[in-house]
Amino acid sequence: MDWASLTKPGESFHEVHKDRYIESTPLPDILRRHGFADLKPLQEELYPLVEMPSPHLCADRLDYGIRDTIAFGYLKLEEGRRILSSIQAHPNATSPDRLLVASDQDLALALCRGYLAADRDVWSNPGHVEITRAIGDVIGKAVHSGRLLEKQMWTLSDNEFWEALKEATDDAGREVMDRLKSTTSMPHETVFTRRQRSERWIRM
Repeated sequence: MDWASLTKPGESFHEVHKDRYIESTPLPDILRRHGFADLKPLQEELYPLVEMPSPHLCADRLDYGIRDTIAFGYLKLEEGRRILSSIQAHPNATSPDRLLVASDQDLALALCRGYLAADRDVWSNPGHVEITRAIGDVIGKAVHSGRLLEKQMWTLSDNEFWEALKEATDDAGREVMDRLKSTTSMPHETVFTRRQRSERWIRM
């Protein structure tokens, strides 16, 4: 979404609109029912381990890192579970200088290798970056034209949003979407095949 030009340069769309989105979900009511009327669990600045500068571990990096490395086949599900079980705060959970660490060296190495592979083949893959830029441009133009409502990004499923975008965009946008559909990888594909498809997008 950061490529859709829906926020100011340098801003992250999901960070800018996080509070607005959360208010549209049951989360605030759930927290209030469990004694968190002040909604403090949603105030990330109170929890320094949520975000940490690289190369430190943080909750955010562990969340997408383990999820994606399992999805891309670089880690097995059981390995991901064991890695999470090995994570602890050091020197303790209340220290002002606390860091997240893995208590098992082999599991830490497995996470590092999986994370680096995912970054190389997916997150920083030039083809994937270009795909993200191209579809973000299509979304941004559709929203700015008024043919696609911003709230649809919050309320529709992925498939529903894709169809709504296809209806809202112009012929050039639909051409980009068709190219994207023919280029993106399927879950059963190998890493090598994903690289080939990404390289093909660049050549196109």
